[in-house]
Amino acid sequence: MTGTQHTGSDSPRFKIEAAGIHMAFPFAGDQHGVEVLSGVSFGVAEGAFVSILGPSGCGKTTLVKVLAGLLRPVQGVVRVDGREIASPSPDRTVIFQEYGLFEWKTVRENVEFGLKAKGLPKHQRREVAQRFIELVHLHGSERKYPNELSGGMKQRAAIARALAVEPECVLMDEPFAALDSQTRQILQEDILEIWEKTRKTILLVTHNVEEAVFLSDRILMLSNIPTKVVLDIPVGLPRPRPPELRFESGFRKIADRLWHALRSEVGHGRPADKRGLKVPVSADEGAFT
Repeated sequence: MTGTQHTGSDSPRFKIEAAGIHMAFPFAGDQHGVEVLSGVSFGVAEGAFVSILGPSGCGKTTLVKVLAGLLRPVQGVVRVDGREIASPSPDRTVIFQEYGLFEWKTVRENVEFGLKAKGLPKHQRREVAQRFIELVHLHGSERKYPNELSGGMKQRAAIARALAVEPECVLMDEPFAALDSQTRQILQEDILEIWEKTRKTILLVTHNVEEAVFLSDRILMLSNIPTKVVLDIPVGLPRPRPPELRFESGFRKIADRLWHALRSEVGHGRPADKRGLKVPVSADEGAFT
């Protein structure tokens, strides 16, 4: 049984598992809609860092929302520690590209938000929030509002807020996509440092091949829609991973293999529905991303 086919009760114990996920959306009056996810199956071990790559518009964000319990699949199940889930839960937090900070709250208040919802008393919220603010290197910015922060600082604050509630799984949907290349690389290194300290189970969606290789224990490649897992690659590079690892031959070999597979999927072209109409593949076209 390959790493992309774990669907039965005989599977190893995973922290989070997708089993036969199918998802469809209405399209151009078609009552059957367009199938976006087609039997997506994989499992992520506890404490692992796994990345998902795939062509633009293949349903990566849709998959994250299904894993988070924000969308119900047409068919298939998501399990956390072997338990089927059907709704959002504090054991799974999502970090989106858009940061999602409350503009009228300070950094500290944003990080405390989930802790307040959990019912922690004020003094305990302050203590926990401060610990995670320092973990993401925002010490000294506690009283700043989002409009006073750079893009990188906003994403650090979003990461601190997600981690402060002590989730078991962290789902990251293109969290660095809006950042400049220098800030993106620094945050990649920071995420690795945080992961090494917390050992949270992390599932990262990214379009960046080098980012996936640098961060991950394992990388899943998705096809064009109807989407399925077409490649499951263990990274196998030693940890900790210094920045210069990006230039070593072992790193480049894995990245080249992924680029080849990604180009092959993109080369298949835009999928059509059963009437031959082209399905939208970009955000401007109403994509399923």
